[in-house]
Amino acid sequence: MTNKHPSLFSPFMLTEKIKLRNRIVMAPMTTWSANPDGTISEQELEFYKRRSQNVGV
Repeated sequence: MTNKHPSLFSPFMLTEKIKLRNRIVMAPMTTWSANPDGTISEQELEFYKRRSQNVGV
């Protein structure tokens, strides 16, 4: 398969000291799974742990 967007998967220097593996990011959003008092729930924490694996940011 031909890569139509090679820059998306190439490293990117965000700052002089921060190098990202690629340019794919997850936009800020909510999953509506926080605890009633607004603190993060175990379910929400696990969701973000899974989503943050093998991404640039």
